[in-house]
Amino acid sequence: MTTASLRLRNSLALLEGGGVFFLRSPGKRELDAVVTELERGLPALRQEPVHWLPLDPTRGLPEGRLFAGQDELLRAILEPLAAPVIQPPGHNILLVDATLVHCCEDRTWCGLLGHVAEEEAWAWLFRRMNELRNTILKVLRGPLILCLPPKMELLFIDHAPDFWSIRSGHYVFDGLVRPLPPAAPGTLGELTAEAIRQTLRPLGQEPWGTRARQALLLAQEERWSELLIWAEDTVAAFRGRRHYLPPAGSLVALLLCPLLSAFSAGWPEAARRAQAAWPEIGKEAGELDLSYLVPDLELLLGSWASYYQDWATAFEAYFVAFKGRWGQWSGGVGAGLEPSMIQDLLRCCQVLRAMGQPDRCLEFLRSAEDLVDRAPWLLRMEGRELSPSPALLLALSAAYADLGDERRALLYAKRARKEPPQGASPQAP
Repeated sequence: MTTASLRLRNSLALLEGGGVFFLRSPGKRELDAVVTELERGLPALRQEPVHWLPLDPTRGLPEGRLFAGQDELLRAILEPLAAPVIQPPGHNILLVDATLVHCCEDRTWCGLLGHVAEEEAWAWLFRRMNELRNTILKVLRGPLILCLPPKMELLFIDHAPDFWSIRSGHYVFDGLVRPLPPAAPGTLGELTAEAIRQTLRPLGQEPWGTRARQALLLAQEERWSELLIWAEDTVAAFRGRRHYLPPAGSLVALLLCPLLSAFSAGWPEAARRAQAAWPEIGKEAGELDLSYLVPDLELLLGSWASYYQDWATAFEAYFVAFKGRWGQWSGGVGAGLEPSMIQDLLRCCQVLRAMGQPDRCLEFLRSAEDLVDRAPWLLRMEGRELSPSPALLLALSAAYADLGDERRALLYAKRARKEPPQGASPQAP
């Protein structure tokens, strides 16, 4: 069972009432494998029957029709979500499968095949779901799982940002790459995209948003040769003082260029080149007043080192990232960094576990736990609030479970279920 499957199974096992879960999957084969795994283990964990109820807009299409339009999406998906329907007793999982939907890059060619109309129909559905999100949440009596390929996921985020923000979980499945060791869950594309996203988070708006999102998409889909072209082009523009991206994006490209050489020269040589690039990166970051981005760039280096199981390099990168954020936070200029600092500590813990150092791993885990528990008290003295997100609490739970401390794992899992979403006020007792 993959790490993502295990996380999804545990979330569904603990769920009470409704919840919305997103699965990013490259195809139907991967989705079918996930459903098969869950069908085997979930009923025993919940101690009740589990029923999969696919909301399939392609069922009953007229002969010759290749895809569903607005009418079919309305009938098969939107209406059942927005109005109560009779369901069998037990735990009922509503599944929306969009893995076979075409999302176009070349709209002229796709238009000849009718795929533009298909994409536009799903975009319409996503907009309607966004408008009806409160109604849908009230109607849901169990989990709703939306399985989307990467391009459809971006389409959903663009057209239903409010619905996306209320997700209960997001899981990435990709059966096309080699499995990773436990200390580095996910694919290299996921790890890289996460690090790029964290660094480019201020660039999500036009006019820079398109190129920033392009880098994310290329990383998520592991289109490494195209990402290298993107990075080299961005670096050349930056050094020529042509502004394709703000300097933050150019710093990312300066590090991506040596990292991507791993595919041609091997990881040891790529790591050497990446280390050699740091003086230029540090110099540019200092001159451009972007030193606050250095921890996020360390995260990018650490993600690649973790994937290639270069644990020493990964640990140093993650620990330097934590120390950089800690310096900003303790200096009073790092408001809002607390979740990232906790994640840095958890990454250090994962790497130490892979290195066979459980005692040091536990030390870092307790430090993360301490930050989760003490940061709110410290921040209240400064007039700020921090409520640890359920995602962080579940990460602590998973880390303790990996170390065999089931009691603490269960404690944080239960606490995650009680924690209000970030930005919401806790309910009065």
